[in-house]
Amino acid sequence: MSYTYEDKLNFIVDIYCPIRKVSFETGMSWKTMLAQAAQETGWGEKVLSGTNNIFNIKLDSKWKGKTKTFKVWEGKKSSGRYENSKFPVFDSLEEAIYDRVDFLKRNPRYSKVFSQGIIGNFEKEAQALEDAGYATHADEKTGELIYAELLLGVFGPTMRKAIARAEEKANCTITAAIFKKGASGDLLANTKVLIKTDGNNYIDKKTNSKGIIEGITSNINGSINLNLNNKEFSYSVANKRKLAIEVNITNDKFVTKTVKHVSNKNVKKNGSQKTEIDGIKQANTNEKYIKNEVVFNIKLVEGDTGKPLPNTAYHLDYKNNIKPHKTDSSGVESGIKADVSQSISVYLDDDGGKKQSIYSMAFPVTGDLNGQTKVLKVPVVTLQLKFIDKTKKPIPNYAFKTVYRGRTSEIRKANARGIATVTALAGQQLKVIHIAANKFTRNIVTEGATEWTFDTGKLIKGSSSSASSASNLSSNNPSSAQKPNGTKPNTSSPVDKGNVIRNDKITQKGPTHEVKTDQAKITIKFLDEATDKPLSGLTYWTQSTKYGKNPATTGSDGTRGRTHDSDVGISIVVLVNENGKEVKKGTIVANSDKNGVAYVYKAKKPKLELSGAHWHSRFMPSTKLSSLKEPFRSKAIAFDKAMKAAGIQVSYTNAYRPPQRQYLMYYSAMIARGQIDPKNVPPFQPENNDDPVNISWIHYDSAGNIDKAASKSSGTSLFNKYGIGNNPIGKPYKSNHNGGEAFDCRISNWGIGKTIKNASGQRITIKSKADIAKVGESYGVKHWSQYGEKATGKKDDPHWSKSGR
Repeated sequence: MSYTYEDKLNFIVDIYCPIRKVSFETGMSWKTMLAQAAQETGWGEKVLSGTNNIFNIKLDSKWKGKTKTFKVWEGKKSSGRYENSKFPVFDSLEEAIYDRVDFLKRNPRYSKVFSQGIIGNFEKEAQALEDAGYATHADEKTGELIYAELLLGVFGPTMRKAIARAEEKANCTITAAIFKKGASGDLLANTKVLIKTDGNNYIDKKTNSKGIIEGITSNINGSINLNLNNKEFSYSVANKRKLAIEVNITNDKFVTKTVKHVSNKNVKKNGSQKTEIDGIKQANTNEKYIKNEVVFNIKLVEGDTGKPLPNTAYHLDYKNNIKPHKTDSSGVESGIKADVSQSISVYLDDDGGKKQSIYSMAFPVTGDLNGQTKVLKVPVVTLQLKFIDKTKKPIPNYAFKTVYRGRTSEIRKANARGIATVTALAGQQLKVIHIAANKFTRNIVTEGATEWTFDTGKLIKGSSSSASSASNLSSNNPSSAQKPNGTKPNTSSPVDKGNVIRNDKITQKGPTHEVKTDQAKITIKFLDEATDKPLSGLTYWTQSTKYGKNPATTGSDGTRGRTHDSDVGISIVVLVNENGKEVKKGTIVANSDKNGVAYVYKAKKPKLELSGAHWHSRFMPSTKLSSLKEPFRSKAIAFDKAMKAAGIQVSYTNAYRPPQRQYLMYYSAMIARGQIDPKNVPPFQPENNDDPVNISWIHYDSAGNIDKAASKSSGTSLFNKYGIGNNPIGKPYKSNHNGGEAFDCRISNWGIGKTIKNASGQRITIKSKADIAKVGESYGVKHWSQYGEKATGKKDDPHWSKSGR
């Protein structure tokens, strides 16, 4: 049965009361908890059955309760595999929520979440979680982390409807209390109050500057106990789901009464109050009420320099309606109104009266926007201008000028391949003056474009002198009443459009331009920030929307030893891990003009652990056939069942082996066998977001010199611990073990004398190792003796694999 919209709403209803209770007791925002539960589980669809694990957290060393094993996909979509993983099983939703908060509290990286001024504030908590690296969700265009935006975006119409349903149906009461003193009703601001609900333990709370404590959560017919100045009072909660009470302590006695729902912004200095229920104004007040609507300004700035963009047209998509907007002479548009929790998308002009959606400029509407200025960065596009003749051959040293935002450049020349690189802002018009032909072309810059090709034999006629009159923006604003749709646009070009070789393409975001690309070969180099010398053994990551997130490790020259190849124009973020936190070092816009020139960054020298036998316990392999990759897994399991049915004793020592362990085994064997000097062992080069191996194969003496004997002895001790002996060992990522397509096992006496069925059902009496090998091959499981040994002359009797190698 498919997961429905109603299921989503009911998931929030089910977790609403437990989350409100934990939020009140811990101080963490209930909105953060709701948003994370929805975000991490697909609004409850992916909660593991029978676990109450509403955040889908895996087992960690601190959990001592019940567990349940699930087969889950690990790694990237294209290169991962299913693995059996343990997950904690919680007796209740409350236990799961408490455990999540406890997890965040006990990890120092999340300490900012619980700091003063942040805890309890949804927007700030979300940003603190993103800053601490809670998740690596990144913007498709810029590579910037967007986890906070995702959480804020969860609070849209669906969440509001779910909360409204919870407040109607949930089995809890949410109470706000305002505390006063004496007949004059003076507010008890910043005053300690002990509160317990439904007979649970007291919790220390403090009134705010308005004398209010909000979010007291109890059962719908439960009780609230208050202790103020060692005076206790009990209040029975009526059959309501939202409640506000006024508590007045006079002559050591508590006097309470039910009032309209109060909030932090509706209390006068003398203690009297105006009231508000769910944002509905009461008729008996002239005070300013809290609104769901905010009024704010938007400022457009250049994405690279931060300079304002005056008199610039743009479009806002709000509640599925696109309307034109324009900044003033200072780059600001004032007085924009929007409802809190809505999302706003931003569009810029494009050729042919179309609009281009700028994903990186979209933003959620939050309460703290009210009265503020939202700064939106217009992305910078790097374009390669390619000039060809009528035979489609590049024209070297082609002379041209550009007119961009009213400024005409000096004469520029293309390189020997007829290519020149320019940068411009998306949505802006770029005019190119062709010097020799005395003609020009002009187009609006599209985000995502990488190359404009000019066929100089088909240039538009026109005087180059007129080019300087190019307008800053297209004067034709698209209709404000329509959003780009799937209708194919008119592909005929006006005479002044030029002949940039591009194909119109319809996307879900509207008509855009699909362009040809060139290749950039990017060299990234790291220096030790303390010494300015090349930094080796540093694992870093490159992240882009096109290529994903990929690790690399530097060698002795500070580079990974080969270039990062990319289409021109792709934005690539360079990341390192310092002190357990992911740190952005910079963003590279791929540019073939910089091929062969290194992008240099400085970083802290990684902390490496000396080699030795203790590394044997790291990156442990699986001994289970279930860890293998299909279809080899099913073949291996079928062979195993056949052997056991025949009474053959078999024990498994290795199945899937992590590539990090393969690296340690391979180079410890190389060192022990005298095939490599420890100082020449290259660092581990992780793939598929695998963890690094922070090992130092080199040992030093007390004088700081390389201790060759200790280096070799430590590498050899690790080799001996593995028990590799004379068996061959493959390189990391080259072994079938790393791909889940091999296993090692010990077969008692090779099964000689036993009768076993092969995959065809034929009964075979085993007389030699070759016989059991043939039976295995009938199942698609090949033994080393029949393939690897014949090719290399080396024995590896425990080894079976997909290929026999």
